[in-house]
Amino acid sequence: MECAKATKDKVKMVLNQILDNAVEDGLLSKNPVQSKRVKITGTSSKATEPYNVEQMRYIVHHLADVQNPTDRAYIALQALHPLRLEEVLGLTWEDVDLDNMLIHVRRAVTHPHRNRPEVKAPKTESSVRYIGISPLALPFLNPSKSGGFVIGGQTCFLESSNDFRHNLVID
Repeated sequence: MECAKATKDKVKMVLNQILDNAVEDGLLSKNPVQSKRVKITGTSSKATEPYNVEQMRYIVHHLADVQNPTDRAYIALQALHPLRLEEVLGLTWEDVDLDNMLIHVRRAVTHPHRNRPEVKAPKTESSVRYIGISPLALPFLNPSKSGGFVIGGQTCFLESSNDFRHNLVID
């Protein structure tokens, strides 16, 4: 396979699960993926390039064109505020004070095990903070009467922040 090592590791993980089931069902006597001779090699994934100023302007200017309201809220929070991806996913509606135009950052959602999100404290102690809400973001924030997470509703968003970013399509 000509891809990054992380991609190969993901393929191996899925293949391992399939072959484990085959062993369990009596179709195979052993899982060949678990052999010590199977080595995963390759290069590290390339870092995602940050958006440049012109791309950020384009994103903000075309925010209203994004069809999905969850995507719009996510992009508005991410593009217009100094927040880490994990911090945006960790915001609940009780953290958003529209009267005082403040966001209280006090948790983050990470995905150390892919689709099993973990809600935890932000990356550093100083990451717990208040930041001002950009007036440009207001039209894209629709507070839920039932509370919950800003992105995801009653449960935190299941997709990892990097997957979420990669799934957004910006022309």
